[in-house]
Amino acid sequence: MSKAVLFPVLLVAGCLIAGLYGALHDQISYTVSPDYYYAFKFHQFQIPDGLRNRVGASIIGWEASWWMGLFVGVPVLLVGLIMPDWKTYLPMNSSVR
Repeated sequence: MSKAVLFPVLLVAGCLIAGLYGALHDQISYTVSPDYYYAFKFHQFQIPDGLRNRVGASIIGWEASWWMGLFVGVPVLLVGLIMPDWKTYLPMNSSVR
């Protein structure tokens, strides 16, 4: 598969991973302090009353972090585009031992 074709696929994967991380992170945060979500986050993200629970916390985590996959993914993937092949990443091929 061409690197140019793989670039958007990996960028989408980075956004999905970042969003899932945010959703999981907010689950832990909601466990520690649900009052913070009721006082601030549910209003900030306009979460409907019926979802002001763990589901709402997951939605907040997703919305707050999926886009970080773009900011982190683009520079990393651009570096990957200049590498000649996947073997470059293996430490066995390094000249420094």
